[in-house]
Amino acid sequence: MLDRSRPWITLSVQKPVASLRRLPYLGQVALLALVYFAAAKASLLLAIPPGYATPVWPPSGIALAAALLFGIRVWPGIWIGAALANASVQSSMMAAIMIGTGNTLEALAGAVLVRHFIGVPYHFERSEDVVKFFALTALSAAIAATIGVTGLAVSQTIPWLDYVANWWTWWEGDAAGIIIVTPLILSWFSAERGRWSPGRVLEYTCLWLLLLGIMLLVFHRSLLGLPDVPRSYLAWPFILWAALRFSQREVTTTIAAVCAFAVAYTVLGRGPFSGSPLNVALLALLAFMGTLAATGLVLSAVMGERKRASRELRQERDTLEARVQESTRELQNANRILREDLGARTRLQEELADSEQQLRLLIDGIQDYSIVMLDRDGHVVSWSTAATRISGYEAEEIIGRHHSCFYPSEAIERKLPDRHLQIAKLDGRVEDQGWRLRKDGSAFWANVIITALNDADNNPRGFVSVTRDMTEHKRVEALEQSERQTIEFLAMLGHELRNPLAPIRNALDLMKIQPTDQRTQDWSRSVIDRQVVQLSRLVDDLLDVSRITSGKIVLQKEPLEINVAIMRALESTRSMMDARKHSVELQFADEPLLVDADLARLSQVLVNLLNNAAKYTPRGGRIIIGVRKKAGAVLVSVRDNGIGMTDALRLRVFDLFVQGDRSLDRAEGGLGIGLTLVKRLVELHGGTVEAHSDGPGRGSEFIVSLPLFVPAADARRAADADASSAPSVRRRVMIVDDNRDSANTVSALLEAWGHDVRTAYDGSSAILLASHFRPDAVLLDVGLPGMNGYDVAKELRHGAGSNSVTLVAFTGYGQDEDRRRALEAGFDHHLVKPVDPGVLRQIIASIPAANHAR
Repeated sequence: MLDRSRPWITLSVQKPVASLRRLPYLGQVALLALVYFAAAKASLLLAIPPGYATPVWPPSGIALAAALLFGIRVWPGIWIGAALANASVQSSMMAAIMIGTGNTLEALAGAVLVRHFIGVPYHFERSEDVVKFFALTALSAAIAATIGVTGLAVSQTIPWLDYVANWWTWWEGDAAGIIIVTPLILSWFSAERGRWSPGRVLEYTCLWLLLLGIMLLVFHRSLLGLPDVPRSYLAWPFILWAALRFSQREVTTTIAAVCAFAVAYTVLGRGPFSGSPLNVALLALLAFMGTLAATGLVLSAVMGERKRASRELRQERDTLEARVQESTRELQNANRILREDLGARTRLQEELADSEQQLRLLIDGIQDYSIVMLDRDGHVVSWSTAATRISGYEAEEIIGRHHSCFYPSEAIERKLPDRHLQIAKLDGRVEDQGWRLRKDGSAFWANVIITALNDADNNPRGFVSVTRDMTEHKRVEALEQSERQTIEFLAMLGHELRNPLAPIRNALDLMKIQPTDQRTQDWSRSVIDRQVVQLSRLVDDLLDVSRITSGKIVLQKEPLEINVAIMRALESTRSMMDARKHSVELQFADEPLLVDADLARLSQVLVNLLNNAAKYTPRGGRIIIGVRKKAGAVLVSVRDNGIGMTDALRLRVFDLFVQGDRSLDRAEGGLGIGLTLVKRLVELHGGTVEAHSDGPGRGSEFIVSLPLFVPAADARRAADADASSAPSVRRRVMIVDDNRDSANTVSALLEAWGHDVRTAYDGSSAILLASHFRPDAVLLDVGLPGMNGYDVAKELRHGAGSNSVTLVAFTGYGQDEDRRRALEAGFDHHLVKPVDPGVLRQIIASIPAANHAR
C-alpha cells in the first residue's frame, strides 16, 4: 500500500544550466549550433511552399532561450545553426548568410531587451512581465523577418511582389516560436523542485487524457454544430485548468502540446484553420496560439502572484502571530516582573520605613551626642532630640538656618564655619574642640565632628555634624590638671626648700662641734647666708605669685629709661653668667627709650628672663639682649642659642609651674613660676610677652613689648635660685653631690666627727674614687646631672668588693614612690634633705664592723 501521508512522486530538476555552463565555450557554441540546426530541419518540414517560412519557428525560441541562459557570447552557435539550416534548402550563400545574421540579431536583440526590462524569466512572476515579453518578442521577431525576407528577395529566391506575404509568414512563425518555446525551455531549465502526491499525479494524467481527447475531436473530426475556429478554443479550459492547479512548467508544457496539435493539423490541411486562405489561416493560427500562451502565462503569473501573496500573507500572519505571542510572553513577563517589582518595592518601602524609624529612634535615643544633617551649603536639614537638649533649639526653629549660628562671634570673624566645611569636603571629615553657643547665648565647650556625605559618584550631597557637650568633661580635666600641677608643685617646693636647708643644717652642726674655730665659724656663716638668700628668693617668688593672682600687688610706676632696668638686671645675673661662661651681647637702640614702669618689677622681669636663658643654655652659650622701638612700643628681646622648645611647651611656657626640664636631676632647679611672674608683671605694665623657638636645640627668644609712657606701680625684684642636695656616711665615708656647698658642709661635719671623708661631685668621679678609696658608706645624691644616683648605686653594687658597702640615698624627693625606687636600686637607707645629724650618726653607727675593719 502507498503511504498517502507523504508525496508519492518527486519531480526534481537540478540546475541543468550549471551543468552546461561547465562545458568549454566552443562546446557550448557547437552544442547550440547542433540543436538549432536539428530544430530548424525539423521545423522546415512544416514549411509552407516554397519552403522558407513555417507557421511556428521553434529555433527562434531556442536561440532566445540560449542567449538568456548562457549570455549573448554564444551567438556564433545561433548564426552557424541558422546559416547551415538555410544553406541546406538549396538557398544561395548570400541568402543563407543574411538569414543566419537575421536570426542571430533577433536572438541577441530579444535577449538584451528581455534582460533589461524583465530579467531572465524562468518563471513569469507578474502579469505585466508576460505582456512585456510578448511585446519584446514581436519587436525582435521583426528583425529576423526583415533581414531574412530581404535576403531571399535580393538573391531572387522569391519575387519582390511576395515580400510582404513572406515577411508576414516569417514574422508569425518566429513570434509564435518565441512565445511558445522560450518560456517552455526557461521553465524546464529552472531549479524548481516539486513533490507531487498521488492525487496530483492522477489529476495531471486526467488533464492530459481529456485534453488529448478534445484535441482529437477538435482537429481530427469536426464537432457537430460548431464553427471551425471557435471550436478550437475548446482547449482553452484545459489551459486554465493547468494554470490554476499546476506550476508554470506544466502550463508551458500544456500550451506547447496544444500548439503542436494545431500547427501539425493545419500544415496537413486539416482542422479548424485549414479551410481559409493561407494568410487568414496563419493569422487565425497565430491568434489562437498567442491567445492560449498569453492566457496561460498571464493566469499562471497571476496565480503565482496570488500564491506568493498568500504565502507572504501566511508568513506575515505567522510572523504577526509569533510577534503577538512573543509580545504576549514579554507582556506576561513584564507583568510578572512588575508584580515582583511592586512587591519588592512595597517590601523595600516597608523596610525603609522601619529603617528610618529605627534610625530615628536610635538618633533620638542618643542623648549625649547632637546629630545634625547639613546641606551642601551648611544649612540645617534635620534635627535630633539630643540637639534640642544640648543647644536649646526646637527643630522648627533651626531647620533652614546656617550652622554658623552655633559659633561665637570671634570664630565667625575667623570664618571657621566655612573653613570646617571646606576641610571636611577635602579630607572627608574634620574634628574640632571649642566654644559653641546655645539658643540663650550661653557658651559650652564642645567636641564637633563634621563628616562629608557623598553619593555613589562621589558627588557631595551634604554633611553630618556630631556634637558632644564637653563642658563637664573639660571642668573635670581642668580640676585633674590643677591637682596634678599642685602635686608636682608641692614635690618641687619640697625639693627646692630642702636643698638650701641641708647645707644650713650641716653648717649649724659644724658650728656646734667647733665653736672656737673662727675659720670654721666664718665659712659656716657664709654658707648659711647664701642659702638663706636662696630661700628668700623662693619665698619672694611664691608671695609675688600670690599677690599678683589675688590682685594685691601695686606698681610704683615712673618714667625711666629702659636701659637702666636692663643694666640692673645684668648686674644681678652677672655671677650666674660668669659661672656658666656665657657671653652676653647688648644691642641697644640708637635713642633713649622711656617707659612708665616700676623699676624694681621691670628689673625682676628681665632678671627672670636672663636667668631662664642662662639655665637652659649649655656652658659657653651666647645670650643677646636687644632693644628697639616699633609702632609706639618698646621691644626688649632676650635670645639664646640654648636647648630651645617644642611647640607644645612654647604654648604653655607662661603657665604656672610649667618647666622645660622635668628630668630627675633637676639640675636647673626652680619652681616653674619665673615666666609666670614675667607674664603677669608685663601685663600689669600694659604690655605683652611672647615666646618663640624654631624647635628643640635651636634656641629660644622672649620678646617683651611695653608701651611708651604708661603708668607703672611699685614692686619688688625676684629671682630664681639654684638649689642642690647632698648625702653623708661614717668611717670611710664618700659623699657624692653636685651641690658643692651641701657636699662640703656634710664632709666638714663628718670630719668633725672623726671620719675619713672623700667628696665627689658627679657620678663618674664617684665610681673612680670608690675603686681605690673602698668606702664603708656612700652618701649619694640621686639627682646627679648626667649619670644619676640610681645608676651610680647599681655600679657600686656590682663593683669588686662593694657588695657590703652601705648606700644612703640623700635627696630632696621624699614621696613614697621615691623611697620605693631607691630601695629597688640597691640603697640601704633613704634620707630627705636637710638630714637630721642624729639620724645620720645612727646610720653610720649601725654599719657592721666588718665593713670598717680595713
